[in-house]
Amino acid sequence: MNMKHLFVGIDISKDKFDAAICDWKGRSVFGPKEYAQDQTGMEQLKTDIEIYSKEMRTDILLGCESTGIYHLPLVEFCDRNGLKIRVFNAIELKKYHKSRVRKTRNDSIDAMTIAKAMVIEGDFPDEFKISPEVKTLRQLTRVRTRIADQISTIKRRIDKDLDIICRGYTKLFSNIMYPSSIAVMKKCIQLTRPFDRSENELSEILKVARHPDPAGKAKEIRAVFDKAVIPDGYLESCVLEIKFLIQQYELLSEQKEALEERIVRLVSNFNTQIMTINGIGETNAGIILGEIGSIEKFDDVDELVAFSGLDPSVHDSGNFHSVSKHISKRGSPYLRTAMYLSAVSAIRCNPVCKAFAERLKNKGKKNKVIIVAVARKLLTIVYSVLKNNKPFFVPKSIVITET
Repeated sequence: MNMKHLFVGIDISKDKFDAAICDWKGRSVFGPKEYAQDQTGMEQLKTDIEIYSKEMRTDILLGCESTGIYHLPLVEFCDRNGLKIRVFNAIELKKYHKSRVRKTRNDSIDAMTIAKAMVIEGDFPDEFKISPEVKTLRQLTRVRTRIADQISTIKRRIDKDLDIICRGYTKLFSNIMYPSSIAVMKKCIQLTRPFDRSENELSEILKVARHPDPAGKAKEIRAVFDKAVIPDGYLESCVLEIKFLIQQYELLSEQKEALEERIVRLVSNFNTQIMTINGIGETNAGIILGEIGSIEKFDDVDELVAFSGLDPSVHDSGNFHSVSKHISKRGSPYLRTAMYLSAVSAIRCNPVCKAFAERLKNKGKKNKVIIVAVARKLLTIVYSVLKNNKPFFVPKSIVITET
């Protein structure tokens, strides 16, 4: 890097951002100055930068902290106007914020801290442009994940209400939100005469909902209903909440399905080799592609593993060296979750992952440890397939066994 560069640190909040410039020795050159978080403010920042760039006869590099959503408009503005900007993860800047002797923080101080962090970091990473299609895929998969999280929350709340007014019902179904279970709840959980349905009526409800064994399941449900003890004061609140939550569940499920259809169409347009990897479905493929963005920004597979947070925590001090049993859980939680879920499937249908999991199991490893290890293994396969743009294949050394 040319030592004559000037570095602009930008601290961004909801309605404004502060910018400060320092030279390659970390000495303050300009600011901090406050700008509006809009087109006018960004244009003013660009003008100020161009003035200093001409006066100092040098290039100016920008840096800001990833703030969830507030940094996105500025980053997009910089990309469109040819301004090179580095986006720091909050974890990267934490050590610089703590390094100040005085325990004082505000937007102006943070802007200068970011500028000085750019000087200390030295290397300014190459920016790999991510296409609008990949950005769209990333945001759609994140929305889909948030909706899936809401659905999981609804399931837990319904489960809690059922345990209060009808203990034992939640054990009758592997998933209480199966269509047959929802049909029973809609017909039987009511304020007047709750659970007042005969075994034949329950069997008919389950038959309409296409349960494989309506008569047998109806008998089990009737037995649970007969033993139900409803605490005083809880019936109305639990019944109403269950009904409201079922409505929310059905709406969110429709929205999630619509998003997944859109994600699948986008993934098919990429013509990616990632779909040749056994265990990675179309939705998870969309999450993985969206979160990675460009595989070229990772120099090796270790960087990608670290980005996913599937790398082990390492602690070194003097002669002491320890590798934690726990993963770091830094980086993209969306990518980490997608790899974990894909690993569960890959253990069953991917010969490479299945053989790897069996070796770990024979060593006495616990199930969750095995899944995490397989997720990391699967990510190395993803890296190789995307980096080389070649389909996944099973090495001859792997013995394929039928399950």
